[in-house]
Amino acid sequence: MPTVLKFIDGEFKESDTKDYDAKLELFPDGNSGFAKLTFADHIGLIARRTATRQAHSICATGFLLKNGTRIGRGFELQIVNDLGVDEQLKKEGHKYNR
Repeated sequence: MPTVLKFIDGEFKESDTKDYDAKLELFPDGNSGFAKLTFADHIGLIARRTATRQAHSICATGFLLKNGTRIGRGFELQIVNDLGVDEQLKKEGHKYNR
């Protein structure tokens, strides 16, 4: 069963809430594993980029869980529904996008 972190108010947290901007699922496999980052439909470009940077950081250094264990160090990050910058700007209706 994966460990699930949710991106709420600009940072990943251990939470059971159903309202979040992104979800990072950590699948450990011994001393390694992989992480799957999924974005909510309503997430904006800045929050998307912040969540992506934090997910990369968690995969590099790990995340300290409430129970005191660290998970995620050395994991391979998979980003599931990532839109490129152009697609995200079109989705948000950016005024400078043509």
